[in-house]
Amino acid sequence: MRTDVKHTLRVLSSYIYKTIFDKDSIYPHVLLRDYARGVIEYAIFKGMTDGIDPKLVRPPYKSKWYEYIPEMDEINKYNFDYQSEDLKKHYYAQNTIISSMTTEYGRGISGYGDFGRYVFQSAVSNWEHQFNDSQVLSNIATKKVFELGYDIDLHGKYDSYHVGRYDRHDHAIERIGKKYQWIAFHELLAKLSDKFPMSEIDWSYDKSTIDEIDFDKWLKTIELGDYEEIDSVDSLEKEEVAQEKYEDDESGAQKRKYKEIPYHGPWNPFVRDIDPTLLFITQKNKDSNYYQAKYTIPEDNLNDWVHDFETIPELKEIMFVDIRENQNFMLLSSHIKWERRKNNDDYKNREELFIKTTALLVPMERVKYYSQHKKVHDHSYRNHWESSYKIFAYEYFWHPSYLDYKNEVDPWDEEIIPTTLEYSWEKGYDNSIDGSVGYLMPSELLVEQLGLAQGNEGYWTDQDGQVIAYDIAVEGYNTGLIIEQKSLERLMERNNLAIIWDVYISKIGENQLHEWRLVTSLNDGQIEIEYKYDEATWKLHD
Repeated sequence: MRTDVKHTLRVLSSYIYKTIFDKDSIYPHVLLRDYARGVIEYAIFKGMTDGIDPKLVRPPYKSKWYEYIPEMDEINKYNFDYQSEDLKKHYYAQNTIISSMTTEYGRGISGYGDFGRYVFQSAVSNWEHQFNDSQVLSNIATKKVFELGYDIDLHGKYDSYHVGRYDRHDHAIERIGKKYQWIAFHELLAKLSDKFPMSEIDWSYDKSTIDEIDFDKWLKTIELGDYEEIDSVDSLEKEEVAQEKYEDDESGAQKRKYKEIPYHGPWNPFVRDIDPTLLFITQKNKDSNYYQAKYTIPEDNLNDWVHDFETIPELKEIMFVDIRENQNFMLLSSHIKWERRKNNDDYKNREELFIKTTALLVPMERVKYYSQHKKVHDHSYRNHWESSYKIFAYEYFWHPSYLDYKNEVDPWDEEIIPTTLEYSWEKGYDNSIDGSVGYLMPSELLVEQLGLAQGNEGYWTDQDGQVIAYDIAVEGYNTGLIIEQKSLERLMERNNLAIIWDVYISKIGENQLHEWRLVTSLNDGQIEIEYKYDEATWKLHD
């Protein structure tokens, strides 16, 4: 997904297609399919495919379901008796697999495994309509662990003696048995998605059906609990009462309903782990404030400083960024913080200036209108910027994972165009990166209109290879997406657009906090304040 070498991409995609997808049965591994498909999807996007049928590359796929589903008694036979005189210490490793694969309530009220509950059960919950008990599916995968070749005499000593106990969130060294659990889990997910439709609970209620229910009679049939002081259902909304008892009920008043949803890939349910498009494993710290030298928090009169709007950095010093030779950049969205403490542990008594900017594009003639509109504030205050943790770094803005995300996001306003999107990837279970990785990137409109492509991680270049936009966080500074000014101005002129920034400013000092919010714009090369709110005028127009 990082190459434009046509011949290489064409040959590789053709090989993957013939090896993986052009078959009667597709190898059942949900992540192998995803990685293989990604290469071909990129080749399709670039127009570099010959003889490839896209329908065969995309789900639904075909595979063979399991011959039978083992009962719990069969799984229990894999457990060694701790009281047995013949028990060897490393046999505990096999019992660990059984315990780890147990889902919530899989063996009663307690005793679930972290993997069974938080990984396995979470992923298969979209098939609970067909398999009400997730332990049934876990039994299939558990049996598969041993069918694949886990051998207590071959692997048990390593799992018992060489993989010590560690933090449940630190997965640097995993049991061999855990590796088999992952393989069985990913196989089962592949077969599930092939054989059975995904579904989710339909929380909508048919009001006509609810109106037909004799609620007074129904209330008498259930354990009232908190409703014991209710004389009739009139004191509650009918819909609320129905939701209180959505489970299957003897009176038939309300049953759990499901609606079918399509399976498009392992971003829903989210089971991706390694981002194969990312080449670095450690991101530079974002501790360095690029703007540090442009402002100094005063030593004296802090009580006055906290409440004084005039003693902030000049906005032009923030918005115009001179960071690369022979190029002028403009700040889009950012988090900027100046902080001073008497010592590192004295957070409560710190002095701090914090500035957050969120850039939006609006019609040229509507700058005044949106500078006082609640929608602009909501976009900035509630989200800062859109973010997704399910999309690989180089899948923006063409891969089906991004297209699914795009369809799920409700537009705030047809006239308000975001400039910023955040790539985010957590460490997960694979230990392929140190901690989380993330950076801001230009929005789809900016990328398409300016003909940009992501070169190195976080750097967006034009067709001539010139860097046009990037987050200065990839260079170790604070979060701050910047864009080449002339390119942005040409885009705005072509589309009759203007840029506005929702700017949030807070000061902390003398154990006090004061806040302001501005809407600023670019006018003839200058940053202008269109509207200013403070704590006395915070209420916004609808």
